[in-house]
Amino acid sequence: KIYYAELAEPTSVQQGMISCDGKNFIKVACSDNWLKITDLQLSGKKRMKPEEFLRGFHQISGYRFV
Repeated sequence: KIYYAELAEPTSVQQGMISCDGKNFIKVACSDNWLKITDLQLSGKKRMKPEEFLRGFHQISGYRFV
């Protein structure tokens, strides 16, 4: 689940593509802008910040939301 997100800079990347630096942020490409995820939760886990999530999932760039 994504609990909180904010709009970031404009993008021309295909919708649904995920971008991250592997340590601090997760962004998802939407129609015109990036959506920067600020609070999320995996199924059966506690809510967490992207920094905590990325400690366990380092290589999520290149994946897509469908």
